[in-house]
Amino acid sequence: MIAALFLLAAFSSVNLIDENVEIPASDWRYVSHAVTPEPGQLHCDFQAERPDAQVRVVLVSHAELEAWSAGREHE
Repeated sequence: MIAALFLLAAFSSVNLIDENVEIPASDWRYVSHAVTPEPGQLHCDFQAERPDAQVRVVLVSHAELEAWSAGREHE
């Protein structure tokens, strides 16, 4: 029984953010959220008015975001 509970916990999913974010073309937005060291998956759905639209999702630390937005060196 205990092993089954661990197995269920390993495959459970949690919605951390469940909201629509509208982003104008050639713009960007960030959504701040604390992360934990446990492995996980990021699932993102998007819709665009143009069929050839491209989207990039990047997971970065707050310090890296600040460096990037200020034009400084970052990973």
